[in-house]
Parts: sequence; structure tokens; C-alpha cells
Amino acid sequence: MRDTWTGRGRAACCLAVACGTLVVVAAGCDLLGIGGTGDESEVGSTGARGTSADCHPACTGGRICTRGVCACPHPGDVLCSKGCTNPKTDNFACGCSTGTAGRVCPVGEECCNGRCVPCPSGQKTDPTTCACAGSGGRTYGTWRECETSTRQICGTWEWNGKDGFRATWENGASAAIHLDKDDGSTVVLTRRDAAGASAGLAATYTGTRSGSTISGSVTWTWKGKTTTGTWLTR
Repeated sequence: MRDTWTGRGRAACCLAVACGTLVVVAAGCDLLGIGGTGDESEVGSTGARGTSADCHPACTGGRICTRGVCACPHPGDVLCSKGCTNPKTDNFACGCSTGTAGRVCPVGEECCNGRCVPCPSGQKTDPTTCACAGSGGRTYGTWRECETSTRQICGTWEWNGKDGFRATWENGASAAIHLDKDDGSTVVLTRRDAAGASAGLAATYTGTRSGSTISGSVTWTWKGKTTTGTWLTR
């Protein structure tokens, strides 16, 4: 179908579609943009040039006209208040929905499946699980860690590039720490001291993320004795 109008005394036409910037040209009506109805044959006599207001308005918000419907161009995109974006991955519109702004993820957090997930420096979230651990050359960098039972002992944990940390403490202890779990909220690690004064010590660290900080409880086992305490890393 076509909408007719009169421009400068000459009859011309526009395609009757729901979207797209339509401009009258000498041979009829062209759809400027992407898509259309396929009904763009020459019609009528020579017509004067019109404007989009003479026909139908252009799509807004980064959408394109596809067979008469304004739609975001990429799968998964939603028309949020900032325009077309993916609410599952956009750090500046995380979790947004039609017409809403969503959340701007703080520094050190990434938008994953519509929520801001904190990860250590240099680490990226897995797009499926949103966990900070995983393959693909990701790294946790270096952590400053302190743990307390009867007194506080602090140390440095350096990511080994694969599945855990090489850790040393101010009291001279050293250990390999394996990352058992990191789902973006809960972190679980296991420790084994293979040499030095603390050889044979084992520990389990369970913590909860809060921004760039992880804190929780730790259980040490050494020479048949079990002790509990707290730990914190940032």
C-alpha cells in the first residue's frame, strides 16, 4: 500500500510502512536505510522531493527498519534508555530493560548476565558462568592477604597463571594455593605447605566477595590439630 501526498503541486507517493526514513524522489519513493517491504516500484509521474515528515519517521535509538518494524540490529540487544545495547554485557547499562537505564558497574566489576560481578585486576568473567576463574589467559594478578587466629599474619599471593597462587607470608611460610571455586560471589581455596617450617600444613579458605575485597573463614590443620580463624584479601 502507498500513502499519497501533494508536494509543490505535483502528486507523488510514499511507501506505507511503519518505519524508515522515506523520501519522495523523481521516480516514486525510496526507503533510505536498511530493510523495507520490497514494494518500491516506480509510480506516478515526476514528483517533488519531500522530507521524512511527509512519510514516516526514522527509527530511533540505534534501531533499524526491518520489513516495517523498528528493531535493534544485534541479537540480544534491547532498546534501553541509552539506545540499543546488550543488557547482559554493557558495563554502562547493566541489567537495563526497555526504556530503563540499568546500572553502571563500578571500577573492578564487569557486567555479566545482567549483574555487576567483581573480579580481581586483570580478570575477566566467563560469559556463561560469570565466574572469574577460567581459561583463555585470564589472570588474578597479585593479592595482599591477611589471616588471623590468635594474631594476624599477612602475606602475598601471586597468581600462577593457571589454577591458583604461589603464596608467601611474613612469618616465612610458603604454600601452593588452589582455586577451587569462584562464582563471582563465593570463593573457595585450598592450601598445602610442602616445605619449610610449616611443611604439612593444610588449610581451606572460604570467602565472600564485596567489591574488590574477599573475606571469610579459614580452617588450618597441622600436626593433627585443627584451628579456625578469619582471612581477608584485597
